[in-house]
Amino acid sequence: MAGCKNNSWGPKKKQRRGYSPLDAIDPRDGKIWQVLLSDDKMDYTASRGKGAALELADTVRWALLNPSSIYRGVRDLERDIVEDDWLCYVATPKHAYDYRTNKKVTPWNGEVFLIYVTDERILYNWYWDEADEDDIHLPNDCENRFLERLFP
Repeated sequence: MAGCKNNSWGPKKKQRRGYSPLDAIDPRDGKIWQVLLSDDKMDYTASRGKGAALELADTVRWALLNPSSIYRGVRDLERDIVEDDWLCYVATPKHAYDYRTNKKVTPWNGEVFLIYVTDERILYNWYWDEADEDDIHLPNDCENRFLERLFP
């Protein structure tokens, strides 16, 4: 893709001991590649309850394959993250999961779903965040939060 400086993301298929591969959109060409979910992250998510586990199993997987955009270069000062080669998948899922009731619910009004992927293609974090007022499919202040938009 134009502006994509990092060609070190490697082959489409990704394997590593202690990690599970998940299909995702490759920001370079829009085809399928794999990102990795660590067993530790999966266990931690399961320990947070059924709602969190359902979000991982359903919402995260869907969002990785249906992003409205993918950005490179994460600037998340609230979480103390400044990483030039990390990716952020942005999506607007049709539903969310309430962590208290574990039920599928209407997505949070005015929010988008973000997934951070490290430069080694490892899922780092995911959460709902405020959407841009002018484009509800993008996160608020995306021009300052990311270095460049890679996809679409």
